[in-house]
Amino acid sequence: MRTLAAGLAAVTLLGGCAQLREITESITREPARESARDPAPVESALSPGDRALAYYARLRRLPAAELTREREQARRALAANGSDENRMRYALALSDSIDSSAEAARVIELVDPIARRREAPLHGLAVTLRSLLVDLQVAHRERAELLRERGDWQRERTESQRERADLQRDRADLQRKLDSLKALEKSLSDRDGAQR
Repeated sequence: MRTLAAGLAAVTLLGGCAQLREITESITREPARESARDPAPVESALSPGDRALAYYARLRRLPAAELTREREQARRALAANGSDENRMRYALALSDSIDSSAEAARVIELVDPIARRREAPLHGLAVTLRSLLVDLQVAHRERAELLRERGDWQRERTESQRERADLQRDRADLQRKLDSLKALEKSLSDRDGAQR
């Protein structure tokens, strides 16, 4: 009985490894001039989550002009058919180059309906993407706050440098006046000494 259980476990693991290898190869394979919207033959046999990841892997290899076209096609596909897969594809196409909290919020808005439904095939990916994007929004806000604080600090530093320069100028003026008074006192004491 133990041998049978061990054999079944080994076959299951090997089957899982083969499927994992197949998924990995489909994601990393560089197809000849394959567009990101044309599913690979292996991709159609994959789960929705694996198809989404394969799509994202191909998006990452696209030149900027093709990526822009792909975003537009994903947007149109979502407008025509609001399926979870189209929603995720558009979110992934947008998430490839997020530069601000507003862009992250837009992608979160796209994946949120999928993330709320536990039974959705893309639920795990949507939750993960949403979590990463929320973290990205926090990082954008913290960066903006740090930049604001840096600007404040630089302004304060410039102001204190100005004040220091003013103080040094005032000190030099006072030193000149003191030197003038000492010279005047000396000349007066020399004159008083010469008159006696």
